[in-house]
Amino acid sequence: FIFTGLAVAVAFHAGLFNIGGEGQASVAGVGVAIICLSFDSILPWWLTYPLAICAAALFGALWVLIPAWLQAYRGSHIVITTIMFNFIASSLMVYLLVYVFKPDGQQSPETRMFLEGAKIPSLEPLLAMLGFAALLVGGFSRFGVWRQIGWAVVALIFVQLLSNWSVSRASEAPALWGLVYLPAAVGSLICGLLLWLAARPRRIGIAP
Repeated sequence: FIFTGLAVAVAFHAGLFNIGGEGQASVAGVGVAIICLSFDSILPWWLTYPLAICAAALFGALWVLIPAWLQAYRGSHIVITTIMFNFIASSLMVYLLVYVFKPDGQQSPETRMFLEGAKIPSLEPLLAMLGFAALLVGGFSRFGVWRQIGWAVVALIFVQLLSNWSVSRASEAPALWGLVYLPAAVGSLICGLLLWLAARPRRIGIAP
């Protein structure tokens, strides 16, 4: 829901009202599924994760490109076309799950289970807070949001690598069990720092 809201906010800055975030997110999920199903057996999660993010952005952008083209060159109302594309995306998802992604002999319309290379260990609430806090720092400027997304991805990967290291160390030496709390503490500290930076008043230069 946070990223669907961001999709609406970014388009609104351009004077457009995009309410097709549901369909765009669904098609973006197709890109994530393709990457995860293709590379989960040969790549670790920290390589699969950035590839899946890029695939999600590409698939979602290509899906919204059609209503954008209709708005720019045919004068179609962006609200109507994006609403319609939500339903088209829903039907497309059903088709892909039933006829493309579903393994042979399986009744339920779903993909196979992702392997370890596409599974991100837990810390979901903290990782979500990290991403949201990093986005707030940029103030959603025209170009700054991409820079903040990059910072968020780096922070997420760093905290997850720290989590893997701390769990490994605690497994080898039970006396170091306290290390399992280190990723949450570091992630919370980064969140606090980013939110502090976002709350600082920005100086805006005024030309004489």
